Amino acid sequence: MRRGWNTLVWACAFAVCSFGASAQTFFWNWTGFYVGADAGIISSRSFSSTQATVSPTPYLLGLPGATGTITTFNSATVDTLSARGTEGGIHAGYNWQLKPIAVGLEIDYGAFKTSMTRDATFALSSTVVSQLHSEASTKWLFTVRPRVGWVYAGLYGYITGGAAFATIDASTLYGESGRLPNGFVTTSQSKAGWTIGAGLEVAIAPRWTLRAEYLRVEFTGVTGAGQITNPAVVPATFNPISLSADYKSDVVRMGVSHKFQWSFEEPVPPVAPGPVVVTKD
Repeated sequence: MRRGWNTLVWACAFAVCSFGASAQTFFWNWTGFYVGADAGIISSRSFSSTQATVSPTPYLLGLPGATGTITTFNSATVDTLSARGTEGGIHAGYNWQLKPIAVGLEIDYGAFKTSMTRDATFALSSTVVSQLHSEASTKWLFTVRPRVGWVYAGLYGYITGGAAFATIDASTLYGESGRLPNGFVTTSQSKAGWTIGAGLEVAIAPRWTLRAEYLRVEFTGVTGAGQITNPAVVPATFNPISLSADYKSDVVRMGVSHKFQWSFEEPVPPVAPGPVVVTKD
C-alpha cells in the first residue's frame, strides 16, 4: 500500500513537470490573484476507543462468569479504523513573487469524503458474545495555508501549512448475540486541526497553471457518551460508555488554477525587434 501511494505522488509530480517542460514558451510572473479547482484521493485513519465504567447497578459485572468483564470490554474495543476516499473542491489565493522565491496565502474548501468502519466480536464471559460496530467519517474540509517556495520562470515548488477545519462524525453500536442489552454512542463535532504539505506548480498557458500537491491533515479526538443498558430488569442495569476518535489523513491531489491580470502587474514584455540591415545601392 505504501509503495503504491508513493508511486502516485511521484506520478503526479512527473505529470506536472512534463507538461511544464513542453508548454513553457511564454513570459510568466507569479504575482497575482488566482482561483481554481482540485481533485484527488485520501488515505484516512482513526484511532477509536470505547470505554465502559462501573455504575451503581452495573450490567457488565452481573453477567454469568463476569470476573474482569469491564477490563475485557475496554481492551477489546480499542482499534485503528482506516479507509480511502476522494476529495474535490475549489481554492483561491494570492502570490507575491520575490525572486528567486514566491510567497502566498491560499484557502480551499471542498468535499472530503471518507467512511471508516470496524466490526469486532469478543467474549465477555463463557455465555456472552459481544459485538461492536464502530464508524468514523468526514464530509468536508476547509484550510487556510501560507505557501512559500522557489520559483524558476513558470515553475514553482513550495511548502505549505496552516489551519484545517472539518466536521467529524463518529459512532459505536454495541449488542450481544441473542440478548436484549444494547448500547449506542454517536457524536458529530466541528474541529480545528492542522495541515502541512508540499506541492509543485507550473504555468501551462497564459493565465493557467497546473499543480500536484500532497497534504497531511490531522485533528484531535471527538468524544461522546452513552450507556449499555438491560431494560429487561427492574431497575434497569447499565454501564456508562464513552467514545473517543481522532482523525488523520494523507491527501494527494491535482489542481488547475486561473490567474487574473491586474493593471498594476508587470506587463508581458514586447517581442524584441530583429536586427536592422542597411544595404547600399
